[in-house]
Amino acid sequence: MDLQDERVVTINGEVRKPGTILFRNNYTLKDALLESGGFTDAATVYRIEIARRLVDPAAAGISDKVAEVINIDIDRNLDLKGAQFALQPFDLVTVRRNPAYVEQKQVSVEGEVMYPGNYAIRSKKDRVSDLLNRSGGFSPTAYQEAVSLIRRAKQPKIQQEEKVKIIAEDLADSLDYRKVEELLDPVVKIAINMEEILRNPESDENLYLEEGDVLEVPKKDLLVKISGEVYSPTKTTFESGRSLQYYLNRAGGITEKGRKKHIYVVYANGHIAKTEKYLFGLIKKYPRVLTGADIIVPAKTIKTRVSTGEIIGIAGVLVSMAGMSISVMNTLRK
Repeated sequence: MDLQDERVVTINGEVRKPGTILFRNNYTLKDALLESGGFTDAATVYRIEIARRLVDPAAAGISDKVAEVINIDIDRNLDLKGAQFALQPFDLVTVRRNPAYVEQKQVSVEGEVMYPGNYAIRSKKDRVSDLLNRSGGFSPTAYQEAVSLIRRAKQPKIQQEEKVKIIAEDLADSLDYRKVEELLDPVVKIAINMEEILRNPESDENLYLEEGDVLEVPKKDLLVKISGEVYSPTKTTFESGRSLQYYLNRAGGITEKGRKKHIYVVYANGHIAKTEKYLFGLIKKYPRVLTGADIIVPAKTIKTRVSTGEIIGIAGVLVSMAGMSISVMNTLRK
């Protein structure tokens, strides 16, 4: 019968194989580092931390101290004296990350620029305008008003894996894991005000770049889409200066189900403009239509009226529940 815990050493942080290692007699820090695969490129060999259990059989009181912490400096070849530091069972070894270590990060440009493709972020201060300049600027067919930035939403890996598992189980065979992961890997389309960025590079519109960003520069779209509650959803040629009503007429007009007061326009860069109302709704300002826009007419909300019989039924249930509550209270008082 084994009356003692298994004697181990735990090593974590910037080593290639972090984890738990069986302790052996005369076991040193160098042994633990070698057994864990050595340092990663991101490791700093300074301030390796060893947290040691406090075990004092003679101690009679309770101390606030929970561990003895020892900091040791060594070199990458494990040649310095500190590497020979003798470990004890249950030591926790932590190899810190070098604060100056930064892995290369990439962004990309797609569409109507002179040199589309991937670009490495050079500095934490790199912005959209820097990426545009490095890609050679806009091509003659670029639609500058429709530029957008695609950014992937960040989710903790464990949280993401749990969501994938739960949804895949709920959906059974209707979707495979890969498709579920695509659903749970949301991207954000950020509308870019290129005119403001080019006018003032220090503007807040000129976003700082993040790893994985994609700058999309579409070709000029000479069509306008009309969809939703119109008689003939369609695409029609953009004509400068034409009103919203003109394009609605090109789609046959609004159906009886359409909500004219709530029409909105989605522009090519993702910006959305809705109908604005002034003087208690007496004056309406409809969104401006630009090339590549999508005019959407939403449907009216159908309100279902509760019948007299349903109201009486609901009231009866509430009265019954109130009576039960009073009865329970009276019983408890006895």
